[in-house]
Amino acid sequence: MNIPKCMARSSRCPTTSKSSSTCQETAPGKGKISWSSYPVELAEGLDPAVASYGYPSAALKIKPMFELQAPLPPSVLIYSTALGDALRYIMESQSADDTQIDLRDTITGAPFAMHLCAQRTAPGPNRKAQKSSARKGWILS
Repeated sequence: MNIPKCMARSSRCPTTSKSSSTCQETAPGKGKISWSSYPVELAEGLDPAVASYGYPSAALKIKPMFELQAPLPPSVLIYSTALGDALRYIMESQSADDTQIDLRDTITGAPFAMHLCAQRTAPGPNRKAQKSSARKGWILS
C-alpha cells in the first residue's frame, strides 16, 4: 500500500489543490476538516496513523492523558475509558514478548509501572478526577 507523502512522515496535513493530493484540509466555517483518501489505520507501521491523528490533537492543543517514561513496542496499545468520575487505563499487547510499561499521568503526575504479559490485555489503574482523592492519584482495582 502506498502511503501519501503528506501522511507518511508529516506532523500535519498540508492544504493543497484537490486534484494533486491524497490528503486535504478545508475550513468550511470556524473549524477545519482534514481527511485522507487512504485508510491510515491499514498502513504498514503506525507512523501514518500517528501523524494523521497527531495533527488535529496538536492543532487543538490537546495534551495526551499520559507520558511514556520508556518506549513501547508498536504492538502495545494503551487507551483509556471514562468511568464516572474516574478514568480507567487499559493496556493491550499483541507482542510475542512481555513488556514493561512505565508511564506518568499528565493530570495527577502520578507514576505507574506494570509488567504486561505477551498477547494479553490488562486493566490499569483508575485515575480519579481529583488528585487528593487517592494515594499518588491512582486507585488500583
